Amino acid sequence: MRDSAVEKIAEFLDTIIQLSGLRLRFDILLKPSGIFVELSGEDSSLLLGKNGELLNALEYLTNKLYAPIVPEGKYISFDCMGFRNKRADELKMMARYVAQRVRYLGKSFTFEPMPPAERRIIHLELLKEPGVRTESVGEGSSRKVVVYPT
Repeated sequence: MRDSAVEKIAEFLDTIIQLSGLRLRFDILLKPSGIFVELSGEDSSLLLGKNGELLNALEYLTNKLYAPIVPEGKYISFDCMGFRNKRADELKMMARYVAQRVRYLGKSFTFEPMPPAERRIIHLELLKEPGVRTESVGEGSSRKVVVYPT
């Protein structure tokens, strides 16, 4: 992994944190999958409101700006206070509940719009559920997962 990508991401985050006035710190780790940014601090809860909307936005902006200088197949990912794992568990639980509901009622269910990584969690979780299938519909930030009975 090129050190310049890590340095540029660190500079970008320093600038964002300074200009926003948020009381946050970050650590950048190199992992086999890519660059991992762990945020923490007194204002962490602001990043996690509305299902991590601000955390997702910060990750999205960073990827838009710096993904071109990260090696192909590597990702820039962000987390704060273990939010991603907790959110993944929550999404899996919701997916199983929805699958049960769709099978029982025989009617499709549409989730609210969510980022690609969250949609992927639902798709993968329901692959092993009998009697349902999933599909992503919509465009851009309005993409949703629909669960259909089979």
